[in-house]
Amino acid sequence: MRIILISCILGILLSSCKKDEDTDLQISGTVSDPETGAGVAGTSVTLESKDLSGSTFNNTFMQVDQQSTASDGGYDFVFQRRTSAEYRLTATKTGHFGYESIINPDALNDGPYTENIALPSRAWFSIHITNVSPFDGNDELV
Repeated sequence: MRIILISCILGILLSSCKKDEDTDLQISGTVSDPETGAGVAGTSVTLESKDLSGSTFNNTFMQVDQQSTASDGGYDFVFQRRTSAEYRLTATKTGHFGYESIINPDALNDGPYTENIALPSRAWFSIHITNVSPFDGNDELV
Protein backbone atom coordinates (compact mmCIF):
# COMPACT_ATOMS: atom_id res chain seq x y z
CA MET A 1 0.00 0.00 0.00
CA ARG A 2 2.82 2.36 0.91
CA ILE A 3 4.55 1.74 -2.44
CA ILE A 4 1.36 2.55 -4.36
CA LEU A 5 0.90 5.78 -2.40
CA ILE A 6 4.51 6.86 -3.00
CA SER A 7 4.21 5.97 -6.70
CA CYS A 8 1.03 8.07 -7.04
CA ILE A 9 2.61 11.06 -5.30
CA LEU A 10 5.74 10.85 -7.49
CA GLY A 11 3.58 10.55 -10.62
CA ILE A 12 1.59 13.65 -9.68
CA LEU A 13 4.72 15.66 -8.87
CA LEU A 14 6.51 14.72 -12.07
CA SER A 15 3.52 15.39 -14.32
CA SER A 16 2.86 18.79 -12.72
CA CYS A 17 6.41 19.96 -13.53
CA LYS A 18 5.91 19.60 -17.27
CA LYS A 19 6.20 22.89 -19.17
CA ASP A 20 3.34 23.92 -21.40
CA GLU A 21 5.08 23.91 -24.81
CA ASP A 22 1.83 24.17 -26.79
CA THR A 23 1.50 27.87 -26.00
CA ASP A 24 1.10 30.08 -29.05
CA LEU A 25 3.36 33.10 -29.42
CA GLN A 26 2.43 36.34 -31.16
CA ILE A 27 4.52 38.94 -32.98
CA SER A 28 2.65 41.82 -34.56
CA GLY A 29 3.17 45.40 -35.61
CA THR A 30 2.89 47.95 -38.39
CA VAL A 31 5.18 48.72 -41.33
CA SER A 32 5.15 52.47 -41.99
CA ASP A 33 6.95 55.15 -43.99
CA PRO A 34 9.09 57.17 -41.53
CA GLU A 35 8.53 60.42 -43.46
CA THR A 36 4.74 60.33 -43.69
CA GLY A 37 3.81 57.84 -40.96
CA ALA A 38 1.47 56.09 -43.41
CA GLY A 39 1.30 52.30 -43.46
CA VAL A 40 3.16 50.55 -46.28
CA ALA A 41 0.74 48.02 -47.80
CA GLY A 42 2.00 44.94 -49.62
CA THR A 43 5.30 44.66 -47.74
CA SER A 44 6.60 41.09 -47.46
CA VAL A 45 7.28 40.35 -43.78
CA THR A 46 9.07 37.08 -42.97
CA LEU A 47 9.53 35.42 -39.58
CA GLU A 48 12.41 32.94 -39.25
CA SER A 49 13.74 30.87 -36.36
CA LYS A 50 17.18 29.54 -35.47
CA ASP A 51 16.05 26.28 -33.84
CA LEU A 52 17.85 24.23 -31.21
CA SER A 53 17.49 20.46 -31.47
CA GLY A 54 18.91 18.22 -28.77
CA SER A 55 22.55 19.07 -28.18
CA THR A 56 23.05 20.34 -31.74
CA PHE A 57 23.19 24.04 -32.54
CA ASN A 58 21.95 24.94 -36.00
CA ASN A 59 23.29 28.28 -37.23
CA THR A 60 20.78 28.71 -40.07
CA PHE A 61 17.38 30.36 -39.94
CA MET A 62 14.33 28.35 -40.99
CA GLN A 63 11.19 30.16 -42.18
CA VAL A 64 8.30 30.03 -39.72
CA ASP A 65 5.82 32.17 -41.67
CA GLN A 66 5.57 34.91 -44.30
CA GLN A 67 2.86 37.53 -44.84
CA SER A 68 2.08 40.60 -46.89
CA THR A 69 1.02 43.63 -44.89
CA ALA A 70 -2.58 44.82 -44.97
CA SER A 71 -3.68 48.17 -46.41
CA ASP A 72 -2.78 49.88 -43.11
CA GLY A 73 0.69 48.23 -43.04
CA GLY A 74 -0.27 45.81 -40.25
CA TYR A 75 1.01 42.25 -39.85
CA ASP A 76 0.34 39.57 -37.22
CA PHE A 77 2.17 36.27 -36.70
CA VAL A 78 0.68 33.68 -34.34
CA PHE A 79 2.78 30.53 -34.16
CA GLN A 80 3.52 27.58 -31.91
CA ARG A 81 6.30 27.91 -29.33
CA ARG A 82 9.58 26.34 -30.48
CA THR A 83 12.95 25.69 -28.90
CA SER A 84 14.74 28.56 -30.58
CA ALA A 85 18.00 30.44 -30.03
CA GLU A 86 16.62 33.54 -31.75
CA TYR A 87 14.03 34.78 -34.21
CA ARG A 88 14.64 37.02 -37.21
CA LEU A 89 12.02 39.40 -38.63
CA THR A 90 12.64 40.83 -42.11
CA ALA A 91 10.60 43.24 -44.23
CA THR A 92 11.11 43.89 -47.94
CA LYS A 93 9.30 45.85 -50.62
CA THR A 94 10.37 47.02 -54.06
CA GLY A 95 11.34 50.69 -53.99
CA HIS A 96 12.11 50.63 -50.23
CA PHE A 97 15.15 49.83 -48.13
CA GLY A 98 15.03 46.45 -46.36
CA TYR A 99 14.64 45.85 -42.63
CA GLU A 100 15.97 43.12 -40.34
CA SER A 101 15.57 42.59 -36.61
CA ILE A 102 16.77 39.81 -34.28
CA ILE A 103 14.32 38.95 -31.49
CA ASN A 104 15.35 37.18 -28.30
CA PRO A 105 12.90 34.32 -27.52
CA ASP A 106 12.77 35.43 -23.86
CA ALA A 107 11.12 38.68 -24.99
CA LEU A 108 8.15 36.64 -26.25
CA ASN A 109 7.38 35.08 -22.85
CA ASP A 110 5.55 38.15 -21.50
CA GLY A 111 2.67 37.97 -23.98
CA PRO A 112 2.18 39.53 -27.42
CA TYR A 113 5.35 41.16 -28.77
CA THR A 114 5.10 44.31 -30.90
CA GLU A 115 7.71 45.27 -33.50
CA ASN A 116 6.83 48.41 -35.46
CA ILE A 117 8.94 48.77 -38.58
CA ALA A 118 10.02 52.01 -40.30
CA LEU A 119 10.65 51.22 -43.98
CA PRO A 120 12.05 54.27 -45.81
CA SER A 121 11.55 54.71 -49.54
CA ARG A 122 14.53 54.57 -51.83
CA ALA A 123 15.23 57.81 -53.67
CA TRP A 124 17.74 58.83 -56.27
CA PHE A 125 18.52 61.62 -58.64
CA SER A 126 20.65 61.86 -61.74
CA ILE A 127 22.91 64.61 -62.95
CA HIS A 128 23.79 65.10 -66.58
CA ILE A 129 27.06 66.98 -67.09
CA THR A 130 27.98 68.22 -70.54
CA ASN A 131 31.51 69.28 -71.35
CA VAL A 132 31.50 72.32 -73.63
CA SER A 133 34.33 74.34 -75.09
CA PRO A 134 35.24 77.52 -73.17
CA PHE A 135 33.88 80.81 -74.48
CA ASP A 136 37.26 82.51 -74.49
CA GLY A 137 40.67 82.30 -72.82
CA ASN A 138 39.34 83.84 -69.60
CA ASP A 139 36.74 81.08 -69.13
CA GLU A 140 37.95 78.74 -66.36
CA LEU A 141 36.41 75.96 -64.33
CA VAL A 142 36.92 76.80 -60.68
